[in-house]
Amino acid sequence: MGSYLKYGHRHRGGAGLTTESRDELERAIVASRRQYKEWYVNSNVVGGVAGNGDSWGGAVLTVAAAILLASAGDTIYVAEGHAETLSADVAFNKAGVKIIGFGVGTRRPTFTLSGAGTTINVTAAGCTWQGCYFIADTLDIASVFTLGAAKDFHLIDNIFVDGSAILNFLSVVTTNATNNDADGLTVIGNYSLILNTSPLAFISILGNCDRLWVTDNHVDSASTADVGHFITIAALVLR
Repeated sequence: MGSYLKYGHRHRGGAGLTTESRDELERAIVASRRQYKEWYVNSNVVGGVAGNGDSWGGAVLTVAAAILLASAGDTIYVAEGHAETLSADVAFNKAGVKIIGFGVGTRRPTFTLSGAGTTINVTAAGCTWQGCYFIADTLDIASVFTLGAAKDFHLIDNIFVDGSAILNFLSVVTTNATNNDADGLTVIGNYSLILNTSPLAFISILGNCDRLWVTDNHVDSASTADVGHFITIAALVLR
């Protein structure tokens, strides 16, 4: 007697796979072999004309354009020296997508936020933003990143700088008030220079957040008042 595999269980009898189970197995194999794609962003691409985003030579000009092209699990690379002004919200809404910048110091990809209400809205799980430089270019920018239903968001090795005492970020990361929407938030190895004397907090947690991981961040603040918080968690303030 032969045997065949269907739904992960071995069944005895018959002469091998049925047509139905063979088709199901083939579809499962194809799905498991999907190759995650890489996308490229560079404002300095030769000719200044956006390509299709699948190579450095054909890079798109903005991160928002790359996010539109990406599918879940893809990686977006941002070139050293890339410069972009964000005057409107950016929708970071593809699950598992990683945005990774190249370069060091001020040669990192630079994003200048120029609107008080401008933010990067993260509304998908498992996203990462790493290795970039953010500058405030207007008064009281509420938050660089605003997390909706965005579990396991990773913010790693970025720099956040106030343009001046009146060109400033109030927060870098803010969650919404829905409990557990931002579970797994991870903030590692970032640097923030706060020139404004009345910031809210580097991290503002507005609802319950499990598995919060915050380590190796460095915040330089001009604030000497009791408002220069590193992290606020609902009614609880940690200093």
